Amino acid sequence: MKKQKFIGFALVLLSLVFVCMSAALPTDSRNFNSSPRTLPLLASSVMLVFSVAYSFLQSFSVETIIIHRASAFRVLLFLAAIFAYTLFLEKLGYILSTFALTALSSVIIGFRGYAKMFLFSLSLSFGTWLLFAKLFSSYLPGGSLF
Repeated sequence: MKKQKFIGFALVLLSLVFVCMSAALPTDSRNFNSSPRTLPLLASSVMLVFSVAYSFLQSFSVETIIIHRASAFRVLLFLAAIFAYTLFLEKLGYILSTFALTALSSVIIGFRGYAKMFLFSLSLSFGTWLLFAKLFSSYLPGGSLF
């Protein structure tokens, strides 16, 4: 049980670091929604919420809440995927990062239709990019590697 509490504490601490790093990114004083820090700040905040929830659940006894190891492992994998998404968003760009996160999340939750998973990830990435970048004129990172 102490190992789970340590993992929960480490996740909360790591999430706080990423919230602080995201908050330090430059902002557009005219419009917060179009600033380069909006998406990383949102993703790291979601990571913080899930980390706190995980830590809170670990404070209960095993008899009170039964968490299967496979489920806990999936939650940790998903948090790691969000962490990687936040870390590589500026370098890879929104479309490629979102595609990778969606595909990895689909595998984590157990989706096995790889062709459908590929099409879903691709359509979600481009669909949200079209919606936010083109229709709402929000800033989404283009990526510096390509």
